Amino acid sequence: MSLVQDIADYIAANSSLVVDTDLFVGGETVDTPSGSVIVREFAGSTKNESGLEERAIQILALDLGYINAETIINTVYALFANKPGFASTLTGIFFVSVVSMPGFIDRDQSGNYVFSTSLLFKKS
Repeated sequence: MSLVQDIADYIAANSSLVVDTDLFVGGETVDTPSGSVIVREFAGSTKNESGLEERAIQILALDLGYINAETIINTVYALFANKPGFASTLTGIFFVSVVSMPGFIDRDQSGNYVFSTSLLFKKS
């Protein structure tokens, strides 16, 4: 399984979000229902000098209500931000650091407010 799918599964196990219902892997915001989260990779993944992978992940939250979208992204952000070690769902992840805190970035074609956070998953 891919790291992005593992992250989505971790979010689903620790929130009310359901994979392929309101929690999606990859893709764009077009046709994504209101109240959803998208987990995807973005440029910036590296292998550092000690051989550890650092995987850059962007998480988007979409909702027709500004406050609802902000609440969703903050809930997901709290699951990961600057935390060491994770349960077996995220095997090999030993730390997650914040690249960018949650913030509003745009409205999509459906009128959803889109919030984003970017995280760096450090993997052995």
